[in-house]
Amino acid sequence: MDTGHPIAQALADLLAGERTNIRDLDPDDPLRQPGLLIERVVTETVHFLRTPELFCCPKVNDLMGLVWNIIGQDIAPCAVVEGVPSVSFTVVSAQHGPQAVILMPPYWMQQMAADPLM
Repeated sequence: MDTGHPIAQALADLLAGERTNIRDLDPDDPLRQPGLLIERVVTETVHFLRTPELFCCPKVNDLMGLVWNIIGQDIAPCAVVEGVPSVSFTVVSAQHGPQAVILMPPYWMQQMAADPLM
């Protein structure tokens, strides 16, 4: 289904099961490199913040442990989507019930460099 809007299209594709792993994109796809970098940085950051020996704050460790499981178990898939202003967590109505989704703008790394505490 073509919605004509990048965010709505990404959500429609996710709900229809039309998901592409970032590694499977064509090397020339403009979302591939930013997506791979975002994937690595999010994984490393969440791992750091969930590990008490690396970051000593039990409440943050617990929260990031939950985030690790939500993303890692594919409970809330992540999608790099044009038009998303910042990291966004949303829930959409799917055929099997509510579906959580994390949306990331392709320029998120530039946003982080400009304002690390955003």
